Amino acid sequence: MTFREPSQARGSAFLEACIRGAVDLGLADPLTAPPEALDPLERVGAAVADGFRGIVLIDHLEPVSPVAAFLRDNETFRPAIPVTAGVVLNQEVGGLNIFAAEHCLMLEGRLVAMPTLSSQNYARKFRRALARESNASRSPTTDRLTIVDDRFQLRQDVQDVLALVADHDAVLDAGYGHLSEVWVLIEEAKRHGIDRILVRDPDRYAGAAPDEIGALADAGAFIGFTLTESVNETDRFALYERVARERLVLHLLPRATSYGRLAQAVSFIDRIREGGASENDVRSMVAGAGTELLEG
Repeated sequence: MTFREPSQARGSAFLEACIRGAVDLGLADPLTAPPEALDPLERVGAAVADGFRGIVLIDHLEPVSPVAAFLRDNETFRPAIPVTAGVVLNQEVGGLNIFAAEHCLMLEGRLVAMPTLSSQNYARKFRRALARESNASRSPTTDRLTIVDDRFQLRQDVQDVLALVADHDAVLDAGYGHLSEVWVLIEEAKRHGIDRILVRDPDRYAGAAPDEIGALADAGAFIGFTLTESVNETDRFALYERVARERLVLHLLPRATSYGRLAQAVSFIDRIREGGASENDVRSMVAGAGTELLEG
């Protein structure tokens, strides 16, 4: 298929209209994101500038729910959009630590993620890139985590976290575990009554093939697709063809214009529309699915 060149003005206007209804759930992988990382306050400002109607602050390496609580409660710094937070159960917050999850949810956090950069699967999959990474704070070298035990049953500390997530009707993020771990997690999450489940970029992290990605969505998970700087993102997106658009959450990390990414995002959306995605499909992926995941 030959794609036409997008109209930047028309495309950016359509993208901005979609973003106005979206809640930012983006979680940037340091190995694939641009090097100029935004701190939590900058991310909120970027989300406001980009027109998002809300943001869930999430960080791989530190708890940010106190930042979200401060912004909500301080009239001087209160942003123009709702701000909440999530916590990632990496080694930096104590690993699979129910107290870190509880602290986040007590501060009105909305998301608890299984290990990402601290997961065994992530270390195996990106070991060469991690070995090249010179900034140790962005590529932890502490003991790696798995959510299953030696019998491939979900660990008890993870079961305890699931019970807490269920009690708060929060979002469960599968982190960067292997597909086999993700399936165990989803099955146990359903048993706990958790309906808000997010699996981010399962082709990249879980090692899922197209049919497996579709099966995850069929099992009730929302599927995240993070737009990175890869030139093959349109080809990557084709792997998600089986996922119903109302279950697919397209992550556009703010601020696209800060990294020169607005043109890339516009081009990507223009190309998937050329490939058959309707305007309603795009609105659902950019805004509708994420809102449904968070708010039901």
